[in-house]
Amino acid sequence: RIIVALLFSVHFCWNQSSIASSLRSHHLLASASVIGTASSSKYAAAEDASVIIFYNLFVPPNQHDADHAFEIVKEQLRQVASPISPISKAEAKAVLFYNLIGGDGNEGNDIPQLCRDIHPRFHCEQLNYYNNATESVTLRNLHEYCSLLPDDTTKRVTYLHPKGSFHSHGKQTLWRRMLTNAALHPNCLSPPDERCAVCGAQYYPIFGSMFPGNMFTASCSYVKQLLPPVEGGEYERRREQSIRQFFLLRLEGVLQNTFGFHQDVFYGLGRYQWEHWVGSHPSLLPCEMHSSKMSFMDMAMQEVVEEDARPRKSKLEEQWSLGPNRLMIFDHPPGQSPKWLKRNDREGNFRQYYLTAGHLIRWIEQYQQVPALDSWVYRHFPSGAAWRQLVEKHGVDVINAVLERDRTDVYSPFASAQPEIKFEDIGPNARAVFYQITIPNDSRKHALDVLSDQLQVIEATQKMASLHYSLSGDGESLAAKTVEDFCGRHSSVRCHLLGAFSDERIDGNMLESLFKYCDANRDREVVYLSNQLSVHGADVFEANRTKTITAHVLSKDCRLAQQDTSCNVCGSEFYALPFMSFVGNMFAARCEYVKNLSSPRAFMAERREAAGDVLMDELKKHLVTGFRKNLDSPYFLGIHQYSTRHWIGSHPDLVPCDVAPLQAPEHSSQIELARLQAPRRNIALHEDIEDANRKDSDVRSSEARRVREYMYLAGNICKWYHHYSRVPGDSSWVWAYFPDGDMWKSAVSIFGKNAITKVSQQYIVEERRD
Repeated sequence: RIIVALLFSVHFCWNQSSIASSLRSHHLLASASVIGTASSSKYAAAEDASVIIFYNLFVPPNQHDADHAFEIVKEQLRQVASPISPISKAEAKAVLFYNLIGGDGNEGNDIPQLCRDIHPRFHCEQLNYYNNATESVTLRNLHEYCSLLPDDTTKRVTYLHPKGSFHSHGKQTLWRRMLTNAALHPNCLSPPDERCAVCGAQYYPIFGSMFPGNMFTASCSYVKQLLPPVEGGEYERRREQSIRQFFLLRLEGVLQNTFGFHQDVFYGLGRYQWEHWVGSHPSLLPCEMHSSKMSFMDMAMQEVVEEDARPRKSKLEEQWSLGPNRLMIFDHPPGQSPKWLKRNDREGNFRQYYLTAGHLIRWIEQYQQVPALDSWVYRHFPSGAAWRQLVEKHGVDVINAVLERDRTDVYSPFASAQPEIKFEDIGPNARAVFYQITIPNDSRKHALDVLSDQLQVIEATQKMASLHYSLSGDGESLAAKTVEDFCGRHSSVRCHLLGAFSDERIDGNMLESLFKYCDANRDREVVYLSNQLSVHGADVFEANRTKTITAHVLSKDCRLAQQDTSCNVCGSEFYALPFMSFVGNMFAARCEYVKNLSSPRAFMAERREAAGDVLMDELKKHLVTGFRKNLDSPYFLGIHQYSTRHWIGSHPDLVPCDVAPLQAPEHSSQIELARLQAPRRNIALHEDIEDANRKDSDVRSSEARRVREYMYLAGNICKWYHHYSRVPGDSSWVWAYFPDGDMWKSAVSIFGKNAITKVSQQYIVEERRD
């Protein structure tokens, strides 16, 4: 028998400004008391039915639009008894289950009689009433119904809704009629090939695995495998995690999205996730009613001005077929390769999120499964065959295998293991200096010159010190001899080699040693030096500047007395943007501050996770940036090797100071240093952000941009909560330095870590309204 579950949810609009709170309150309602316990008696009316209809209707709040919406309901219900429907050709019973959403709960009372008037074997029954809800509650009933059936069931269910009841125009009219007719067509209700899992007008695997318009007929044996479509539930959580994983893989140079379409609607987030739900399982074999000659534009973009007016395209072809016949929704004209797809670009197609790679990420994250090796997936997508080979070898670990193979742009700056280190007591007046020395093969001379200059500064400024150093790179032996000779000449400086690594990229272990020292010596002061000025650019080993910064950090002005609360980290120049850091990543710090940081190695792992959250918030528009095109930068987000640059300034208790003068005198060979509380400087390091001052001015001029700016308080609050589960105290300098400090201080006191979502919501709603 054919069982069609056409979920019909009567949906009344709520005020747009209350959408967020409505959805949150709905989640608690829908996932708890309203849906209730699944039982066969709940759907008893379907027991002897050949066609079961659960139908979804959206009715706006004002009477005029509500009247229009109910006209749509009548039209769609009449389609159930149309000449193509099984109910018109056999002694069959059709049952309609519906949810009522919005209004006062009485607006759907006439639907049962309306169904009987349309056809004597057409039974309609209300399931639930909701004040506020999304279509997830109706999809949840569909899933619940199928889950009650045995695994070998042959029953099929249909999901429809009255498209156009809110946005009323001719294009919606034709589109709705076509979607409804397709889902109710005998070839969808009882496909010629029973392998068809879901049937609709048109199926597209790009942008997601979906039937645009979200009307379909599906086999219950397939639906049972899907995650329950509960607002805020496991499906939503795993879907977001899969997108977060892609963002990180893109950030790391493994995957890409050069097709564009970087909005929540295309990724299937928020209210758009339910259009992606039915096609989300890797076992999906879709079928569709429309010929491949009919494009999405033919279906969705034709005007029907008057009730009886014919569309511009007189012949709307229907030709049932198994398996996908098209790639992307915006393909037009049909049958031609889209301009955005370069079929000969094997490497690029292999890494495209909207092709095989992205689907695999979602399938693995959501269902811990991959398609069978004979699936249409590997034949349909460009570079699908290459992914099939990897799937055959690695199974559900295929993404991790590609990650380990292809992640070359970013790397860990830490050695796989670090030996235990015993630090000797050097006395209360001696400084513990931790010095990372890197000698790359292609910059050996410059690196050694900088090393010699820095040792001269240490000799001139440190009368008593313990020098802990680590060597990395091909020239480590030359560097080791230079340091050994220096230490042999200066008995007041005790030298300790903590590690030597042939890989020049290993430069994080010294920070890890500094952290461990502070954990064991909490009343001491430490200094961190490096012979690398930056991690990229032409000035990595810029001798004069590096020597100057070293002298500043080792100067008496950067000595931090234990009882001094005006500063806990000192450097040459401190910048709060693009992230809180000291120029050259060289600093003097009190161990009392350092010990409260995450360890550098743990911080690197936390930073990657935080970057995923930031990129998701950017997609949702909770965070924005006016300083760059987007936040998709390993350096600015501080992942992998760049995490060491973000580490020392990451704690909410940071009280920075710096000693370099803002401008050097023109006619003076002697520059007097003075330690002053930072930040004193303008915006960002010039090598980091081009034309930063102008961009800062532009951002500050717009409240919607300023409040959500990642490089201001919004981004820092995200990072503080992620790493340390709190924000700075009320007296911290950050609230006065950044714009809107008082507002943010109040927001976090009320909403805590949810402050970003709460505060940004009003600007997102305003932008959508505009």
